Amino acid sequence: VLQFQDVLDTSASLYALPEGLDFDEGQALVDLLNPARMAMVVSKDNVKRLLLPAEMPEAHAAIFAPNGDLVADEPGFWMVCSDGAGSLPPLQDMAAVCETGAGRLILTWGGFSFALLVMLVVFISNWRSSIYLSVVKEATQPSGPARPGPRKEAQHVLTAAIEHTIPDRGVKVSAGGLGKVLDQMLKEHPKGTLSLVHPKFGDVDYGDLEKYKELQVVVDGKPQTVVVYTLSSAFNGVQRNWYLLSHEFFQERSKRAPYPSPMTTLRTLRYFSLWNQTVAALLQDLQPDVYHCMDYHAALAPLYVPKECRVPVILVLHNADYMGIVETDFINNRFWQTVPALRRLGVVFNLQKSAIRKYATFEGRFNMLKAGVAYVKEVQAGHGVCAVSANYGVELKRERALFNGLPCIMALDNATDPAEDQGEAGIDALKKQRFEAKAALQAHCGLDQNLDAKILIFIGRWVKQKGVDHIAMITPSLLRSHPEVQIVLAGPPDDACGLYAEELLAPIKPQFPGRLFVCTEFFALPGHLRRGAHLCFAPSCSEPFGYVDVEFGLLGVPSVGCAIGGLGKMPGVYFRQQNADSSRMLLDAFLCSVDYALDMPDADYWEMAHAATKATFPFDTWRENLLEAYSQAIAHFKPGK
Repeated sequence: VLQFQDVLDTSASLYALPEGLDFDEGQALVDLLNPARMAMVVSKDNVKRLLLPAEMPEAHAAIFAPNGDLVADEPGFWMVCSDGAGSLPPLQDMAAVCETGAGRLILTWGGFSFALLVMLVVFISNWRSSIYLSVVKEATQPSGPARPGPRKEAQHVLTAAIEHTIPDRGVKVSAGGLGKVLDQMLKEHPKGTLSLVHPKFGDVDYGDLEKYKELQVVVDGKPQTVVVYTLSSAFNGVQRNWYLLSHEFFQERSKRAPYPSPMTTLRTLRYFSLWNQTVAALLQDLQPDVYHCMDYHAALAPLYVPKECRVPVILVLHNADYMGIVETDFINNRFWQTVPALRRLGVVFNLQKSAIRKYATFEGRFNMLKAGVAYVKEVQAGHGVCAVSANYGVELKRERALFNGLPCIMALDNATDPAEDQGEAGIDALKKQRFEAKAALQAHCGLDQNLDAKILIFIGRWVKQKGVDHIAMITPSLLRSHPEVQIVLAGPPDDACGLYAEELLAPIKPQFPGRLFVCTEFFALPGHLRRGAHLCFAPSCSEPFGYVDVEFGLLGVPSVGCAIGGLGKMPGVYFRQQNADSSRMLLDAFLCSVDYALDMPDADYWEMAHAATKATFPFDTWRENLLEAYSQAIAHFKPGK
């Protein structure tokens, strides 16, 4: 044995021979394990050494023996010592080396076992993940603006929306929360002139209208004529002027389906091109102090206004999840593939390719909301973007890259009328109302007449955002585990998740006769019947404000769902989204929150229900926040940019 090393050395070439070996200089030795490898005894300074080939291709072990004492190990490749080679010299004492190696081996196995034990303990202690529930016992009232001092007043405000209401003519076109906000603006807007631009639908009777003017715009390279009609009325110090746009694209829409499909159709793009260009023409013609832009539908309009006619804008995000994306083909980053797509969009929208690229593309797709955000950044230093609840604004600023760079997203919490008695009647009166309304609701929906039943209800659009697919998934489990539960689910399916929920519920309904009511059409349930519900489902994966929890809460019906966006402001039981990408975790959390709410002691439940009737969302606060948003937009407006 020549040498012991922890790591084999491939560069050494000379080794001192162990004591007791007497080889002549020039003696050849052969590696038993690799006979092609030779070594030779050399003498230098009266010390004999073994010369090995240098720069071996890889680390290796070798056993060298005199060439004459070896024979081939047939039929193997190795060589062995012949019978006449004599005995080998004794090995040196290796006890210390072996003990060191054994100690290291014990430490290695000990460390491995300890690490394995730690992982096992962690796994056992976390074999079930925790679900965090928020039990809200009192309503949260929105707060007003924090900045004191004088404001820049807006005497004339123009807003444009596809949904619309004209109280004097009995016209009501509403598909959700935006319609309710418009109703709120008509009654509670700050004093001054409010101009409202809306499309004129073919199935709505607007009565006699006065013709205002004709507008000429270019859509997809072809000239289009839009006839503008007007009517006016005054209410509560606000001069309300309606401008109704008449065109084939608008006339073909109905009040039950006011919005064009967001799928890839050239007609949809033409619709929004015509709409935005017409709004821009009225902006240029009327010159309001502020343009109140609701969501993405008319966010392109400021791009058509010449610089000398620009006006300040506030962009109110009623539902930024849709992001203003019209599902066009992906616009590739490679310039030779990007230019044709931009050119085609530029022709449809009557804009330059550079404007489409700069203002209306985001993350590879055509995006109309991007235009509104970019305009506010460019001419108002980012001031003027609002959300319909404070929490929703914080979420958007934190999670949506589109809003990066904005100084803030202002809170413009929606307002609503309070409950009739604001909870002054007490819990006993609330129980009596529930008792009477429950029987009426069961009769109206064909449920079993059971006054001890707990009715869980969901009424609204069946879309992914509302979590209707999760409601459908847990429905069988709820009905089986809680015999006292009855469920009412109603609303039109508006996307793939809504249709999926409809398919899930279809085979379940016959299994629970008298306990499950499902209606997949528009379903108007009178307010006095809604009082009969025990809990209101609100498992939204995103919720800007949440009108449903407010409407049911003011009737004494707490909510159960997800604490996200505008939800969580009304009394109820809410779960936290710990992993929004895991359907299993969301379902478990939702089911856990419903179980918790159903198992609450009666005293706690009725205190929560009574607290919900005391909630207030004052119009004064909304009006002050709106005035502050107008003031911020006007103060930071730089028209020359």
